[in-house]
Amino acid sequence: MTAALESGTNNGLLTDALSTMIAKGVTLEGNFASEGSVQIEGNVNGHVKTSASLIVGSESKIIADVLAESATIAGKIQGNVSVTHKLHLLSTAHITGDIHCASIAVDAGAIISGKVEVGSLAG
Repeated sequence: MTAALESGTNNGLLTDALSTMIAKGVTLEGNFASEGSVQIEGNVNGHVKTSASLIVGSESKIIADVLAESATIAGKIQGNVSVTHKLHLLSTAHITGDIHCASIAVDAGAIISGKVEVGSLAG
């Protein structure tokens, strides 16, 4: 399990209503959409979309485009990342793809291979 990732989390789990968790050792093939908060500790091959919070654990790998309201990333993502509010990349994060977000925090050690656009997502 990941350590607490941001305010509103406790021992890596969201303290608000966690709708879905993809556990370590689980691989999801195909597109995934959720109205609630999502925590990914496993692997996903397909698009990931949530209208709430997304947490990606340090041992997770996502090969897909990602769309979320807010996100805290500690694992690897190969694909474009769009976040309508705050994106937080922890030191173990590795993003290969373009990032579009309203605001971003990048911890020392995080790797971004792609274009980063910060500001309004309109247009």
